[in-house]
Amino acid sequence: MDAGTLVVIHEAGREPEQSRVIQFVQEDTTLIAELAHNDFLDPEFRATPAGEEAIRELGWRPPARELGRDNWWDTLDWPATTAQYRELATMAVLGLRDGYRISSEAPFCYTAWNARKGNEPVHLPLLGLPYVED
Repeated sequence: MDAGTLVVIHEAGREPEQSRVIQFVQEDTTLIAELAHNDFLDPEFRATPAGEEAIRELGWRPPARELGRDNWWDTLDWPATTAQYRELATMAVLGLRDGYRISSEAPFCYTAWNARKGNEPVHLPLLGLPYVED
């Protein structure tokens, strides 16, 4: 992805406060990944204490507001290796499944844009998910 690209993968058909999301931000030398934190979700969509522990055990870092990180987060130096991307993808999927109890059958979609190119839409057909306008 080009620097400035933001990708938000979310549950299809849900309002923001009901949608557990994964988002990725490509900076010049870093890829930042964030997993929704309970603070932004309605109570029935939040991770349980056991779910939060599962998220932590997967390697997600807890929110660090002093760093501007309001969600669970992790980073990769860019460019990263294929193995590092796979590990991050696994963290994302398992964070949703094990942390938030989301079925692997749940429908997801994504939106993506490049903030450095006037919020130009970015299409990622290899994700295998429907693209939705933000």
